[in-house]
Amino acid sequence: MPAAKATKSTTVVAKATKFSKVLVSGKRAKSTIGDAERAAIAKLSACTALSLTRVVLPDLTCALLLPKLASLELYGTSIADWSALAGIKTLRSVFINGIRDPDKLSVLSTLVQLTEITVINQPTLTTMPSLAKLTKLRSVSVMFCKRMGDLTAFERRLPERCVLETA
Repeated sequence: MPAAKATKSTTVVAKATKFSKVLVSGKRAKSTIGDAERAAIAKLSACTALSLTRVVLPDLTCALLLPKLASLELYGTSIADWSALAGIKTLRSVFINGIRDPDKLSVLSTLVQLTEITVINQPTLTTMPSLAKLTKLRSVSVMFCKRMGDLTAFERRLPERCVLETA
């Protein structure tokens, strides 16, 4: 598994064959992605998956460096501006686990190309954005979100043929 260590606090790792997945992992909860990490990501333009773990970002423009990005995974991240996601037309799947700003999930309602959304471990999340316009959506999983109430109304607003899984 080749790794490009960019700073003392953040590591960019390309996993699997032909670098199909990029993992950016912070060693501390406040690790950031700097120019060196962005340069390492940009060299992996064939990657289809990006995983960000324990990093703090002003935005998600680093994801725009991957023109074939189909899957985005966020683990314990803090992202100030999610609007760059709208520019990733190849994005099909979003996995969100324990992000620090669950109120930013409203951007999901604009990502009409998504087929799968998973949101887990969001203890402060009380509601999900409307996903009615996401006509390609086939699967939504909302798990371990303690403050989420009854999801019946949310489920009624999902596109036809979309399955909601909860726990």
